[in-house]
This record gives sequence, structure tokens and C-alpha cells, in this order.
Amino acid sequence: MWNSKLIYRNRKGFTLIELIVGICLLFIVIGAFYSTLIYSINISNIIDYKDEDILNARYGLDYIKKEILNGDKIICSSKIRDLDFLYPNNIGFVILKIERKTDKTKINYNYSTYFLKNEKLIRIAINTTQSSYPSASNLSGYNQLCSGITDISNTRFNSEEKIIYLNFTAGDDNFKSTVLIRCSIDN
Repeated sequence: MWNSKLIYRNRKGFTLIELIVGICLLFIVIGAFYSTLIYSINISNIIDYKDEDILNARYGLDYIKKEILNGDKIICSSKIRDLDFLYPNNIGFVILKIERKTDKTKINYNYSTYFLKNEKLIRIAINTTQSSYPSASNLSGYNQLCSGITDISNTRFNSEEKIIYLNFTAGDDNFKSTVLIRCSIDN
């Protein structure tokens, strides 16, 4: 006769049911780990994009601020012929930088301003030897300063208080800076 206890004790492998249960538990653990990994990667990508937007906006703000502080004159955008018509999303003012050559006889006038197009902040400028204000159609040098900027409409120029309020929106974030104007103003 067969002894069932002896057969049970001599068994050294797993049954098919035990193997299937073990594999299922392994897949559950791997699935949970994989889900956590994918979630972490997605969050990391979102944070990277947001960080890039913040860096772009800060860079644009600081660049314009530096150019304003180094300027010799701030000119209201309405003083430049067709500027508000050709570039309706401009920042509302033009920065004039006067450069005198070493021989002091030649003077170079650099006019620059910024406008928003397709979520990009664009710098346009003209260098001329003429002291009269140029037309907006003469502005060139289409340089992309930064991207990811969705709105600059709250940027304003207060000539009475000699203050420029820079206000950029990038994604859900709003970036502000106030610049006290130290140079002359033509409004």
C-alpha cells in the first residue's frame, strides 16, 4: 500500500497552482514598481518644463532690465512711426543707446524694443547715425530673446514717475520687475 504521508514528504517541487500564484504576485510587485517609476518620470518632465519656463522668463526680464539701465533715453512707442501698428504686442517703449566713437565726431544711435510673437519675446533694433527717430519698418535684427512667454500686456511705462513695470506671464506664473528710469524720457 501506498503511504500518503511518505509521498507528501518526498515531494521536492512546486505544484502548478503554487507556481501561478507566485508569478501573479511577482507581476503585481513589478507592476506597482513600474507604475511608480513612470509617474516619477512624468512628474520630473513636468518640473523640467516649468523650470525652463521660469528660467526663460527671468532671463528675458533681466536682459531688458539691464538694457533699460544702460540706455540713454526711453522713448514712448507712440513716438516711433508705425511701431504700434506693425508690432501691436510691443512692450510700449523704445530704448535709445547713444554710442560715441573714439574720435568723438561720429555718433551712433541704437534704438531697440521688444514684442511678443508666438510665445516668443523678440528684440528688434536699428543702428543709425541719424538723430531723428526711425520708422518701425526700419527696425530689424529679429533676435529671439526667450520663449514660453504667453503675455506681456501688463508691462507699462509710467513717464511721470520715471518707472517701467515689466510684467511677463509664462505658463501659470507671473514675473514682475520694476525699473527706475535714470535717463531722459520722451513721451
